[in-house]
Amino acid sequence: MGIIKTKSIVTLYLTNMKIIDSKSIVTLYLTNMKIIDSKSIVTLYLTNMKIIDSKSIVTLYLTNMKIIDSKSIVTLYLTNMKIIDSKSIVTLYLTNMKIIDSKSIVTLYLTNMKIIDSKSIVTLYLTNMKIIDSKSIVTLYLTNMKIIDSKSIVTLYLTNMKIIDSKSIVTLYLTNMKIIDSKYIVTLYLTNMKIIDSKSIVTLYLTNKKIIDSKSIVTLYLTNMKIIDSKSIATLY
Repeated sequence: MGIIKTKSIVTLYLTNMKIIDSKSIVTLYLTNMKIIDSKSIVTLYLTNMKIIDSKSIVTLYLTNMKIIDSKSIVTLYLTNMKIIDSKSIVTLYLTNMKIIDSKSIVTLYLTNMKIIDSKSIVTLYLTNMKIIDSKSIVTLYLTNMKIIDSKSIVTLYLTNMKIIDSKSIVTLYLTNMKIIDSKYIVTLYLTNMKIIDSKSIVTLYLTNKKIIDSKSIVTLYLTNMKIIDSKSIATLY
């Protein structure tokens, strides 16, 4: 292996694409880690998309974490969407939390909605709370209503109270009335009194009469006297 130096094998491969088949270059790289430097394999892959099949680059990356730096795999994925299948990038991210920085996965998800399925992003978020910042998940949800199903965002909110700020959940509810069903918002409010401010729940109720049933708002008021001011309950009642 010392006969041909690093740069030479890359040049040799790029110039004569059929010299070494895709499996061989992977085997060659895995067996002799120092033969091709990390930058070269990325350049090699980006320039000649068919050289190494998608499964191989994932296996290659998972097995040898330092081969391709995090920025390169993101660039590689964003530029060539079909290189790594959605399950692989999720597995890749969940297994090795530091591989792709939080901003990149959000950008990756927002730009290419079909890359990671909704269940995966929820699981990803619930398991690793700090991966995607709270503002991003709200923006993500508001912009693309079908990404995360209503039950998941509620569970996500109830389990981790600080993930989405109170104003966002109200805005989220007022803007998209069908996202979270009425029973959930009541349960959410009754269980966690400080999540949604009193004025918002009144405005929410007065504007959209069918959102919360009358019994619930009365129970809500009787149990927690200071939540809704007297004028509002009179108008409401």
